Amino acid sequence: MNHSFDQNSLNRVLYEIINLSSKKFDTLHEKLLASLVQAKNVSGFENGFIGQIEGDQYNILQSDTVSGVLVPNMIFDFGKMLYQELVQKRTTVINGQLQADPAPLFENPVLSDTQAVVGAPIFNEDSVIGALLLCSDIEKTDAALLDFHAHILELIAGQLSHLLRERGILEKLEEDRLLLHMGAELLQMGTYKRCLRTGIVECTDSIYAILDLAPSETVSFDTILPRVVAADKRVVIQNFKRYNPQSIASIEYRLMTRAGTIKWIRHQTNYNAIKKYVLGIVQDITVLKTSLLELDRRNKELEQFAYATAHDLQEPLRTIRGFSELLINSHKEQIDEEGQLYLSFLKDSSERMQQQIEGLLHHSRIGRTGQRITIDLDELVRTTIDDFSFSIIQQEAKVVLLKNLPSIVGYATEIRMLFQNLISNALKFSDPDRKSLVEISYADQGTHYAFQVADNGIGMEASRLDKIFELFVRLNSREAYAGTGIGLTHCKKIVELHNGTIHVSSTPHVGSF
Repeated sequence: MNHSFDQNSLNRVLYEIINLSSKKFDTLHEKLLASLVQAKNVSGFENGFIGQIEGDQYNILQSDTVSGVLVPNMIFDFGKMLYQELVQKRTTVINGQLQADPAPLFENPVLSDTQAVVGAPIFNEDSVIGALLLCSDIEKTDAALLDFHAHILELIAGQLSHLLRERGILEKLEEDRLLLHMGAELLQMGTYKRCLRTGIVECTDSIYAILDLAPSETVSFDTILPRVVAADKRVVIQNFKRYNPQSIASIEYRLMTRAGTIKWIRHQTNYNAIKKYVLGIVQDITVLKTSLLELDRRNKELEQFAYATAHDLQEPLRTIRGFSELLINSHKEQIDEEGQLYLSFLKDSSERMQQQIEGLLHHSRIGRTGQRITIDLDELVRTTIDDFSFSIIQQEAKVVLLKNLPSIVGYATEIRMLFQNLISNALKFSDPDRKSLVEISYADQGTHYAFQVADNGIGMEASRLDKIFELFVRLNSREAYAGTGIGLTHCKKIVELHNGTIHVSSTPHVGSF
């Protein structure tokens, strides 16, 4: 083949490049090979490579060589000269007499006889992501012809840039797909896409195992619904018949398997109103649901045990307290001073224990009675403040709402108890050197409300804050401040009952919130 060049040769090569770029290929590797063959035919070089550059390594994506030794997916290190020119300087490499430069092209003995090389970098925006290389075991002394070949390689490399970008995107998509598949297996999940126009469902294989469908069965509403437990059919029908394009619908229902066992299924759907399809995720949550139900059962047993124990202890305590008072009041002259002191200790201790038992009873009842309703929190808190009118007047304190509070959904009795405890603590732990000020406010965080009860009381050390929500924990002496040490434990349980969190910030002699 004559490899001299003129305007006609250039036009012919440009036409071939354009023609190749528009040609359809079944695979990326076929298109890369076609580009490589084209580059070799134009240049007359016998060895050609298209590869991806990662650091100082060259990963062959496609090759066409005389020896056939260097094949796709082989990785080897660049030589110093090639790395500096292609990667660091991002320029085309042209060298027709490599014997004059002892530095190797690659750290690979197979190419040790190479006498000439032309290489063009392949870019993704400003980064070099690959290279098109042509190598020959024969010296090339015609500098003008080498320059011509280099320009042609640059044009072909430009065409290849989008192919390598596409390959990188496909690799990333494959990695994401693999990670998604691994996560789905771990979480026992399956996915599907249902076209509402045609009714065709595309789904992952795991759907069949999760929904206990035979391979011959189709994944459809009509197949699943007969197996849904009767009590759950209504919510399933409502979810599948009324798609909402504004949100992701999520339901849980029980499914009867072919073996007669019950499975718990979590089903999420997202409706695309424009393209008329539904994306769905189905998850087997039987183990999780069974564990949660068992945990709930045991928690209820513990609450019932605490309630029964506390209830049964009250009567003996009343007896101890009653006889202590009787001995102190009716037999005072017959008991010496030391005996009276012991009886006084006995009476005080039984009173404290009775208060603690009553606190335990209240704690065990939280969330057990009543229903969640819409609560006018502003009205509830204002009436709660009114209940403290005597203490407020006596202390010359102020309890103020900084803004009107919103309405919420919750347990009214428990919410009242929450604010009673918080306001009571704020008034109780007041600083004797200044009048008490308690400020109640809230902030709308979008997904939830953040309420705050702030005071200017005695405060506390930061190192002690993690203990104040524990049962019967007191941070101050009983003589200085009355109480059982269970009020904030009530608060924590009530807040968690409403899917919230509670914490405190405090500075000694400044206040708390």
